Amino acid sequence: MKSSTIEMHRVLDREPVSLELPWVPQAIGKRLANADLATRDTFLIIENDCDVSLGHAGLRIERLTRDASGQPVDFEYLYFRRDAFQCRLRIDREKIPRNKR
Repeated sequence: MKSSTIEMHRVLDREPVSLELPWVPQAIGKRLANADLATRDTFLIIENDCDVSLGHAGLRIERLTRDASGQPVDFEYLYFRRDAFQCRLRIDREKIPRNKR
């Protein structure tokens, strides 16, 4: 099966929040390439315009772990069953000295 990839940028409050690089069958790729992806949901286009009933999806996380000095020590792809896990995310805020606030 021939496939296509389309680059999609997602924004929130006019700020970029994600980049998606989906690989889809060529026929769906042609439809998506000609669609207004800024205002239309990709899955609705696939379901309504391409007449494809969607079933389920998995979640893959790409993780790069660094040591305290910033050197990479581990890279992995993580796959999760959507019914077996909850996603929690911790983002540490960079500490800014009080005199620079």
